[in-house]
Amino acid sequence: MSSTDIIIRHSIEWEFHRFASSRKVRIIGAATERDRESLQKLCARPEFGPFLTDTEFHLDKGIGQPFVVTEGRVINLHPDILDGHPATPVLIRHAFELCMLQRLFPGQKEPVTQLTIAALGCHTAAAYWFSLVEKEKKGARGTLPEWMTFLASQGLGSINFLMDHLLRYGSKILPLQGLEPDNMPQFGASSYARSMVRAMLTEMIALAYPTEWLLTQGGDNRLVIDPWTGLNKYGCSPKPRPWAVTFASCTGSSISDMGYGAAEKLREEIILGAFRNGLGDAILNQSEQTRRNILHFLTLDNIPGTEVVIASSGTDIELTAIYFTLEGHNDVVTNVIVAPDEVGSGTVSAASGCHFDTLSPMGSQVEVGTPVAGIATERVELVKIPVRDKAGEPISILDLDKQILEVVENAISRGGRVLLHLLDSSKTGVGAPSMETTQKIKRKHGYRVNVLVDAAQMRLSRRALRDYVKDGFIVLVTGSKFFTGPPLSGALVIPATVAQVVDGLPPLPQGFADYATSSDLPNRWRALTTHLPERPNIGLLLRWQAALWEIKAFYTVLPSVQFDTVRHFLTALIKAIDENPDLELVAAPALGRLQGDSETQWDKIQTIFSFLIKRRDRISGSSTFLSFDEAKHAYRWLNMDMSRFLPDTSGDEEKRVAGIECHIGQPVCIFAQDGTWYAALRIAVGARLISGVEFDPMLGNSREERLSTELDGALTILKKLSVISRYWDDFKVAGIEGI
Repeated sequence: MSSTDIIIRHSIEWEFHRFASSRKVRIIGAATERDRESLQKLCARPEFGPFLTDTEFHLDKGIGQPFVVTEGRVINLHPDILDGHPATPVLIRHAFELCMLQRLFPGQKEPVTQLTIAALGCHTAAAYWFSLVEKEKKGARGTLPEWMTFLASQGLGSINFLMDHLLRYGSKILPLQGLEPDNMPQFGASSYARSMVRAMLTEMIALAYPTEWLLTQGGDNRLVIDPWTGLNKYGCSPKPRPWAVTFASCTGSSISDMGYGAAEKLREEIILGAFRNGLGDAILNQSEQTRRNILHFLTLDNIPGTEVVIASSGTDIELTAIYFTLEGHNDVVTNVIVAPDEVGSGTVSAASGCHFDTLSPMGSQVEVGTPVAGIATERVELVKIPVRDKAGEPISILDLDKQILEVVENAISRGGRVLLHLLDSSKTGVGAPSMETTQKIKRKHGYRVNVLVDAAQMRLSRRALRDYVKDGFIVLVTGSKFFTGPPLSGALVIPATVAQVVDGLPPLPQGFADYATSSDLPNRWRALTTHLPERPNIGLLLRWQAALWEIKAFYTVLPSVQFDTVRHFLTALIKAIDENPDLELVAAPALGRLQGDSETQWDKIQTIFSFLIKRRDRISGSSTFLSFDEAKHAYRWLNMDMSRFLPDTSGDEEKRVAGIECHIGQPVCIFAQDGTWYAALRIAVGARLISGVEFDPMLGNSREERLSTELDGALTILKKLSVISRYWDDFKVAGIEGI
């Protein structure tokens, strides 16, 4: 291990320990034990974590406000707000924001800056309240100040509204910063002051939202939050969810405490950059830094000429790949999709050059299946290659290679070109075609074949990734699958040979304005961004920042330790699944890649385990596999507290297990019988397991304790599945409403 690696390892370990110690609230001065406990409980909210390290509290009955912040460090609280008021979390979040802004702009005593801080702080607080789950939002409404609910319901994102709001309510808002509102009349009368505040808000208002709000922006409907559950379509939360048992990295993960902290830190850095140099420059700099970090952490930065395009998801990246393959000629392109049922649900539409969701990342309403404007979809021929037979068994790699060879040769013989998807790992861990066959095709047909490696799952070593790039393959990567960053974060790694072709392509067509911004492409290709909007995709940058933290932490762990952790975990998991009569493992052949790596590497082990679930019939005692629709119910029920739906006859242990929220991989169709599709759920190992077992003191004091904690969580999932199987009819009857 080099000295640089040792330094990075110590920094990661320190961050884990700092976070664990920062959860204890610091109170200066006198406070009753009751007030201390109330404040500690209040600040245990996961989204407050990043603010606790730099903040102290002082309880003061003498202040005439709920709180007053001073010098960006101390929050003076009136003890009365700790008496169980439902609005208190919103007020504390407002105080945290004001503290942070005062720290970012030290020594800024000018009234214009103070007013800007006031406007940004109240805007973020209003957005925080507005984004709470409905139960909390409704409970807080009656006790919140009018200015906050009015702003949240009428003026979020509007600079004109916020300016008027500041004039109208400044006398109530400024005292929260320890300021007298005496200068408000002067501000109202000064066109210069108003223009200065407006100019500053113009640069920074896009960042005046809580991080969990921003993380859901710049994507499609998969990021939309259910206001009743606080979860998205994947069952993920944009706020840390430490109470949930999570092994869902093959679908998507809720953001971790550490990832959330990294995203919040970046939000603050961009705010400061926007304050100093304007939002445009701050975003361009951060976008370029994100691309450099992706290359660096994946050790691709030493392959000359390699470029990266970032995008909201791997599905969006499909559009970029098909455009790059279509342009510069008039040939028909045969796009070969491997395992269409085991890749992203929108992949087939996107691979045809069509919209795949009704909401685009830039917020446009589009029609699924219609062409993206400017993509020559009439020249795209889509061929789908399934990897399982009708019984759900994997098709041999030899047969798959044969099918794919025939498709490629046929397309080339007709004068066409091919975009061949090499699936590195599907949703169930299957891959095809073989590397030997793919390399043979590329060597034989050269420029007439582009190979797109679908490595969206990222269940491969950096050595394997480098080999793909060195072979001249385009590689689709994400930070939101194996690496457990928040969904959605995608990128297209483009080797030098393909990048040279892209240099000469015309600008991306107008239709890409729904999917990308000008800063998503490297500076080298600014000429390609003519039709793309300049406005930033802040959500994408924050999601990638969280993912990059997870990537860095994972690669800080020694390869031998990575392998050992995965092996021990999966050995125990497989044994438990085999011994559970309510589950049946689904076969997935081991992945094969051409490389000289040791067999003792984590990516040589299957890290996605799919299993069919049986539901029991109480009368006959027989059991049947869950259909796809039934598996979707089980998937949702796992992620909820289902204890209230159990009958009185159920045992205490069953009620305890049913109450634990468990998040795993979404159902995947495996086989059809008599017109009904049967599906498997999936437990997947992610990077967070490996780095957590290595570093996280909140999981235990030793590696053995931390691994045991993670294993207990996985076994809890299997126990809850058995409870669901046993009480299926009770859940179906009593729990179907509202689920």
